[in-house]
Amino acid sequence: MQLFFDLLEPGVSSDRLLNGPTNDVWINPWLQYLKGLGLKYNFEHKVTSIQMQDEEIKSVTIFHKGESFEVQADYFIFALPVDRFAPLITDEMTKVDPTLKSIIPLSKNVAWMNGIQFYLNKDIKITHGHSIFVDTPWTLTSVSQAQFWKDFPMNEFGDGSIKGIISVDISEWNAKGTFNKKKASQCSEEEITKEVWEQMKESLAKDCEDRLEDEYLVFTFLDPAIKIEEAKETKNTEPLLVNVINSWHMRPDDYTRIHNLLIASDYVRTNTDLATMEGANEAAKRAVNTIIYKSKSSSAYCKIHKLRMPFFFKVYRWFDQLRYNKGLPWKGRIF
Repeated sequence: MQLFFDLLEPGVSSDRLLNGPTNDVWINPWLQYLKGLGLKYNFEHKVTSIQMQDEEIKSVTIFHKGESFEVQADYFIFALPVDRFAPLITDEMTKVDPTLKSIIPLSKNVAWMNGIQFYLNKDIKITHGHSIFVDTPWTLTSVSQAQFWKDFPMNEFGDGSIKGIISVDISEWNAKGTFNKKKASQCSEEEITKEVWEQMKESLAKDCEDRLEDEYLVFTFLDPAIKIEEAKETKNTEPLLVNVINSWHMRPDDYTRIHNLLIASDYVRTNTDLATMEGANEAAKRAVNTIIYKSKSSSAYCKIHKLRMPFFFKVYRWFDQLRYNKGLPWKGRIF
């Protein structure tokens, strides 16, 4: 509904994109800003266990370069994906907060959506925003990046021949491809690359002025979260949460009954109610507000935005709630 509103309202479109590579224009500047405030950010450190004392977290065990050590803190904010946090939940933790148990089955509600990038010697714009290839079995979406990177000197990177970059998301890994007749999850990296390229070529050839030609393709890069080993099952180290029916009660709030444990991730209950960066952002704001409240800080609370619902849907929502309370399915109409 929010995307629908933004599309109808005059002014800036809801389909907003960064004006350069993500690390250069967003992540690195933000990290430098936080470091300037005193943040210490440690890379390649893994939380392996949580130790409780009474009804609080005493410490967490961190693994780094073959060694483990304990970390103590006033508050522990876990901004981990649901499938990474669930294995850390212990019986000692659920004794204090039984609701944490629901995170374990919730962590099974994940699916794959991973990217591949195509580097071209010609800038094929396709469209000024996101492209949805609705006729592709692997459910492809893409963004042609270079058109939005006006101030980024692409000719200074690589061998200088790259003029365009198409970033593609593969959202269906268990459907057979158009050309190789194999599931993406069963393909080699070479097979994934060729199938995605051919699916896009075929889709664009139908009704788009910009065509992809083989001679444009210089280099490809598959998401390193996709782990492909010969004679072994392909694994994805970064699956995404999928909101399934009747799963709201399984999702945690940002605060827990463990006084110094907070959760700031996309599966937390938020107004956004969707596993997105916006949902994770709102969860983080809520966690910060909880710390401000618990610590009796004088700092201002982060603003939490409510999403809008059109007034003319109120009758539908009322009727839907009425049937739901009676255990009846939605009829698809009011009367």
